[in-house]
Amino acid sequence: MGALLLSLAMLVASVGIFLGYIEGAYARWQAKEAQYERIAETNRNYLQFDQRFSDLLAQRNALQEDTARLRKLLPDHVDMIRLILDIEAIAERHEGVQVGDFQFSNDASSRRGEEDTQVSSTGRYGTARISFSAKASYEDGLAFLRDLERSLRLLDVRRITIKPADSTNGLSVFTFEATTYWLP
Repeated sequence: MGALLLSLAMLVASVGIFLGYIEGAYARWQAKEAQYERIAETNRNYLQFDQRFSDLLAQRNALQEDTARLRKLLPDHVDMIRLILDIEAIAERHEGVQVGDFQFSNDASSRRGEEDTQVSSTGRYGTARISFSAKASYEDGLAFLRDLERSLRLLDVRRITIKPADSTNGLSVFTFEATTYWLP
């Protein structure tokens, strides 16, 4: 009988230990498991956010590049100095082309007043006229004109006058009259 009581006491003690300690430890383990799952979900959300942020950053950088190209195509002010530098850069690609004699004309002045350039504004966009000459062989002059029309700067060549090459240097004189545009 003593052995039976001892067995019964051990059974009750083991059930008590299970209910008191092991079940509490199991509940704490489940709480930690739920906390771990919330942390893992937060980490997954962060990784998705980071990927989306990287994608948006790449899109913003691409838009900034496009915006810079659009600003060069149609600037928000008249910048004849930059226009002259762009024309000279195009001429430098052709060894035999020498540009010069830049002249600007129209009746209104620049919106920002930064340049002494004469421009006119017609509501949605402004125009500025520029004329310049280039000395080159006929072939180099045509190649310069092709590159001028392919450049990013919006420039309408309105008239081209070509004086034939003289016998001393063999260079023709191209006189360009063009219009450029800007956003007022």
